[in-house]
Amino acid sequence: MGSPAASVYFGYDLGLLHDDDLPGWWFDGESDRDGDWEFELATRLGWTWRERPDRRSGQSQSQYTDSPAYQRYQANLARRAAPLESLPVELADYGFTESEPAWAVRATKSVRSVNDAYETLALEPLTIDPAWAQHLTTFIELLELPHPAAGPRWYLNCAFHP
Repeated sequence: MGSPAASVYFGYDLGLLHDDDLPGWWFDGESDRDGDWEFELATRLGWTWRERPDRRSGQSQSQYTDSPAYQRYQANLARRAAPLESLPVELADYGFTESEPAWAVRATKSVRSVNDAYETLALEPLTIDPAWAQHLTTFIELLELPHPAAGPRWYLNCAFHP
């Protein structure tokens, strides 16, 4: 049995995006990164991906994780958070199935969610930070996502997680 979820947010509802609606980076050929908007955004904001170092033959797990090469790799992953935090917007999916979700671009500080049929949420006054509109536009432009003609607004999206 699945569970319902709902989110109120300020941003854009992109709806269902088909392959021809998606930017080229969405299908970069790296199956573990296809559609990884956080990776793409961090890269476009100046973060550089570093490959995980190989574990040498005979090297114990602790020797590997304590090695300078692995520590540099971990530090680089931690640096990825800074560019993402500089643009407080997210790309979120909603809808009924994971195979064909609808998409929303949301100002992260605006998101109010419930994830259970028995959870309630008091909606305080929905205020808009004046910077959100520019953050949303920058996010959409950087990631080459469809930019809805209407400006950003408040939305309620529902989902069902099987």
